[in-house]
Amino acid sequence: MEPADHEMYRAAIHGDLEAFELVIRKMSRPLFAIAFGALQNRDEAEDVVQDAFVKAWKARWQVRNRAHDILMRRRTIPLEETLALRYRGGESLHGY
Repeated sequence: MEPADHEMYRAAIHGDLEAFELVIRKMSRPLFAIAFGALQNRDEAEDVVQDAFVKAWKARWQVRNRAHDILMRRRTIPLEETLALRYRGGESLHGY
């Protein structure tokens, strides 16, 4: 990821509306291509992409908090357990 992109995403996650608009401009076309490929319907693909951006804006604080949590866990929990925490229920990769 380019440093400028990283800064744009960071600003968007922290509530910068202008940065989020840049994210939308940058990502709309690739996301539409994926949605259209899956749905084979232009209107539905546009709706899916729009819904994704609305949900992303509403949930941006969760991304910020989750990133912080992951960084803090890496300082105290072995990598294997950190990866296991990404799965629902926090089950270990080895089942214990």
